[in-house]
Amino acid sequence: MSQDNTPETTEISNQVEEFLSVWFEVRQQIQNLNTKRSRQEDLSVTQFMVLALLENAPEANPPTISSLATHLNLDPTTVLRSVDSLENRNLVERRRDKKDRRLVFIGLTEAGRQTQKQSYSGFKERLAIIFNLMSEEGREALIKGFKEFSVAAQTPTDHQT
Repeated sequence: MSQDNTPETTEISNQVEEFLSVWFEVRQQIQNLNTKRSRQEDLSVTQFMVLALLENAPEANPPTISSLATHLNLDPTTVLRSVDSLENRNLVERRRDKKDRRLVFIGLTEAGRQTQKQSYSGFKERLAIIFNLMSEEGREALIKGFKEFSVAAQTPTDHQT
């Protein structure tokens, strides 16, 4: 975005500020929902996020401690402690690669899958309540806007840092 003060750049700047304000508020509300759901399952927020990532991991490419840490933007030691705790509760298991025994993959156990399913179901129910409080037009605009934002965010620009 250029630094000139045309009406268009001023409008974009104002919209960016408004977006950031709303985004931080929504992000905090989602984080509060995640914290509440994790407490109901007697999980830390990190454990909750690890279970969610494992549930969505492709079977052909199971995650390692390192890949989970990278995805969560956390120190591998933090993720390792969470995985240790989840393993002690029989929610996750470690599996060594058959070809390279140095690689250790993390996967959900059946109990972990059920815990994640129950937790995700509760999260979706809460989101459904919020969506129900919105107008149909608002819901459609939100989804359309997020889809458009996602595509635009993946588009290379000259100003990416």
